[in-house]
Amino acid sequence: MENQIDKLGHIAVLCNKFEETVMFYTKTIGFEKIYDLHYDDGSLLMSTLRSGSGQVLEVFTMKHKGLGNDNNHSFQSLGIETDRFDYVIDKLSSEKIDIYRYKSGEKKLIDKTSEEIESVFFCDPEGNEIELIRGNNDGMLQKYISLKCNNYSETKKFYSEALGMELSDTNTEMMHYTNSLQCKFQVLKTSTESAIVLLDCEYGSDINATDYSFMHYCLISDDIVKTARSLESYGCTLFDNPTFLNNPYTEPYDGKNAGACGSLSFFVKDPEGNELEIMQYTANSKQLK
Repeated sequence: MENQIDKLGHIAVLCNKFEETVMFYTKTIGFEKIYDLHYDDGSLLMSTLRSGSGQVLEVFTMKHKGLGNDNNHSFQSLGIETDRFDYVIDKLSSEKIDIYRYKSGEKKLIDKTSEEIESVFFCDPEGNEIELIRGNNDGMLQKYISLKCNNYSETKKFYSEALGMELSDTNTEMMHYTNSLQCKFQVLKTSTESAIVLLDCEYGSDINATDYSFMHYCLISDDIVKTARSLESYGCTLFDNPTFLNNPYTEPYDGKNAGACGSLSFFVKDPEGNELEIMQYTANSKQLK
């Protein structure tokens, strides 16, 4: 099947510490704010941030229950590439933020001066785990989101068959990470430079949409109607808005109406219950400004 997905789009996070989180990504990591969206009453809904390598975060003012990134959630980590790797590591260290690697299934704090470092892990102010990866490192997958799976085989089938994502045979790109977590994994690549990494690691699943900071992630399609037909044929229900608003499409998705950001999109859930926003950019997309 043809790959339906061009690249990984944005990651959306809820924030208990909205201003601190925006400052962390802009001042420490080096993202820039590209636009804001507001409620009808004029109050701020979210800020959209973009890194120098093109990765996008949607940072929402809506709060979560503050449970952190524990083992009751499918989301594991987000891989961010940067050409300012050493500068960002210095900033993290100066701000007393723990940086670590995984060794034998455990987090091990590291001293940046003690060894040659190509990537590090740390948590943002909301508890979301980030892997910061040195840019232009051909031996590592540089833009990804990793997800723990209770239904590993079914979830792998969803991404490869319903969305046509490539089952990569170059899994050595993630060996530094997944071997340390001591679990089986599968890299599913988009048409370009990003990927989803599925981890065969069980987690607790009795969660609600606002329990954790991680809200949803976005995959970019070059033909959103074609992607919708593929998902509908696979038996998926498509939604006009985030699924917790319970607004499913009752007719096949037609791709005619753009959202407030200027892009075409719909929402769907994978077998783990992770919410995906499938999006196609238009000439009016704010993400491209």
